[in-house]
Formats: sequence, C-alpha cells, structure tokens
Amino acid sequence: MPIDFTGLRGIPANRMTRFNNTNVGSAFGKLNVKEVFAEAQVPIFKGQPLAEELSLNGAFRLTDYSTSGSVKTWKVGAVYKPIEDVMFRVTRSRDIRAPSLFELFAGVQTAPVNFNDPHTGQPGSIRQFSGGNPNLDPETGDTFAAGVVLSPSFLPGFDVSVDYYDLKIKGAIATQGLNDVVNECETSNGTSPTCALIERPLPFSDRSPANYPISVSLITQNISFLRTSGLDITMSYRTKLGDGELALRAFANYLDRYKSQTNSIAPVIDYAGHGVNSQTGYAYPKFRGTLSANYTNGGLTLFVQESMIGKVTIGNLKNDPTSFYAVPAIKPVFYTDATASYKFDVRGEPELFVTATNLFDRKPPLVAAAAAPGLLYPTLFTLYNVAGRTLTAGVRFKF
Repeated sequence: MPIDFTGLRGIPANRMTRFNNTNVGSAFGKLNVKEVFAEAQVPIFKGQPLAEELSLNGAFRLTDYSTSGSVKTWKVGAVYKPIEDVMFRVTRSRDIRAPSLFELFAGVQTAPVNFNDPHTGQPGSIRQFSGGNPNLDPETGDTFAAGVVLSPSFLPGFDVSVDYYDLKIKGAIATQGLNDVVNECETSNGTSPTCALIERPLPFSDRSPANYPISVSLITQNISFLRTSGLDITMSYRTKLGDGELALRAFANYLDRYKSQTNSIAPVIDYAGHGVNSQTGYAYPKFRGTLSANYTNGGLTLFVQESMIGKVTIGNLKNDPTSFYAVPAIKPVFYTDATASYKFDVRGEPELFVTATNLFDRKPPLVAAAAAPGLLYPTLFTLYNVAGRTLTAGVRFKF
C-alpha cells in the first residue's frame, strides 16, 4: 500500500526521493544518422611564372540526425605556390560536433538538495534532476586558418610552417549549476528559457513562501560559447649523419585567447595563460612546445624529446573575482623523454627497446586550490606528469 511521507523529517512528500541520495534512472535511446557528402579539388594554374601552383578545394556534407534534424557543414580553401620554395594556404569551414549518446540519453539522477531560494527568500529542500537531454542540437563551430610553408631549395630537408587559427563554437554542450539556473531565471524576470527547468507550484509572479520550488532539472543544454585563436609553428630538418640519418623536429604553440562563457548571464572569461585551481584539473598555458631528435642507423634508433609547458597563472582571472590566490604563478616546466631500440634483420624482425618517460624525474608543481586537497596531490593532472620517471623495456616482433 502507498506510504504517506508527508512531514517525515520536515520534508513534503513531493520533495522526497526513494533513497537519501543519488537515485539513478534507467538510460534508453536510439540515434539514426544519414549522411551525404561531396569533395572537390580544382587546379587553376600549375607550372606557370609566379604560379607554380594555384588550386581551390571544397567539401560539403549534409547530415540528418533522428534526434535534432538536418545540419550542413562545409569547407572552402585555397593553396598558392608562387615558387617551389613557398606555399600559402587558407581554409574557412563550418564544423559540428554531434552530442554523444551519454549527453543525449544518460539516465536521470534524482537527489534532494538544500537550497536557499532567491525568488521566495525561503530555505528548504528540493529535488534536483540531472541527466541527458534527447533534444540537444549539434555544437556549431566556425573555423578560419591561414598559413605559410617554406621549403628552401638551398637547404634540402628543411621545412618550416606558420599557421594562424581562429575557432568559434556556439551552442556548446554543458550543464548549468543549480544557482546558475535559478539566477538566470531571476535576472530575466521569468522570461529566460531556463525558467522551464524550475518547477514551482504557483506562477512566477507569486513570491510568497508557498511558491518555493519543487524541483530543478540540471540537464545537458546547448548553452556555452567558446572562442580560441593562436599560432602553430613547426620546423623539421632531415639530413645524413655518418652512415645514418638524423631527423630534427620542433613544434610550438602560442595561445592568443581562450574565451569561454558557460551561460547567457555568465561573464566571458579569457583563460589563455590561466587555470582556475588544482581541483578543476585544467589550465591553458600561452606557450607550449616540443623539440625532438631521431637518429637511425641500420637497425638502431635513438630518440630524445624535450617538452615545455609554459607559465600558468592560477586564478586571478579578469571578470572572475571569485578566484584570487596569493601565489598564483607556476613557472615553465620541462620534461625529457628518450627511447633506444634495435631491430634485428632476421625472421620476425624482433626489436628490443627501452623507453624513459620524464627521464629526470621532474616533480609536478604545487597548484593552489579553493579548499584542502585531501588525498589528491594539489596539481593539474591533465597538464603535468604526476607519475614521475617511468622506465619501460620490451621486445616487439612480427609473426
């Protein structure tokens, strides 16, 4: 027989859940995708004075998702080589990222949450729902890239390229926090679409204690904005060295901006050169790079790589007064990796190898946090090596 929980622990029946916390619903859904696409490469000039090559390229794709309908993506580009040693390239494209099955169909979780409601001025407990959203649209991105490649004939084996990129994503998929949903609705005076995520027993115009919310849905939504731009620089050189061959390669990235907005009323924050704190686990250094050398001679291969992660400032973000730290700066960090291997010219081509990652056992830097780190080492796990020096040895062979 049904049990009336009204008044139990002072929580009304319409705000009770089966378990005290994390009531997980079932996940179910299906997605059908149909696509048609075309690509074209159109040569304009070739082998002409001041036009060693001029060509255009393009692509178009029409994709139909059973959940969100049709979406178009495209790309147009051009390549121009005035002489054999120099090449210019440019690309403009519209891209998408379809929502994952988890983002679409994750089972709804329900949990009671204590909440001070700014609309009624009342404290209490509400049901908080979180999970997937089958009505999500694909994320839309506009990309512009332009660059130059130099391959000087007076220095055979050498190439250098410099590319600029600018990416803007609209409708990025994200989940708002409870306070963000309620505050956005309040700021809009009840007109924001987020108000539909809040269930109240009475109309929005009623600010009496009786209109305390019953539940709030924190489902995935197309609400975020992201824009990033920067420079990629690549250099490579290949030459004979004794009886073997030496290949040198350098790569560097300069991050000019990484602007993000989590919802329509949140500030636009530029994270370039910054991280929030060690508990968020991410950061965006303005400079990153690698320098590597690879030497081969018969079956012998020697490889060494130096990686650099540039300076990162933790917190102290413009437009975000909530994250300021007394010791925010993390100096550049360098890591060295090395590999030696030898392949025998016999049946099965057995290859012995030994690899050292973080050869000099560089410890991860300490990173400020908003609270005590507990059992976790206070650093940025996605950016720095936390395992220390790692040695691997083995044998590979074909059969």
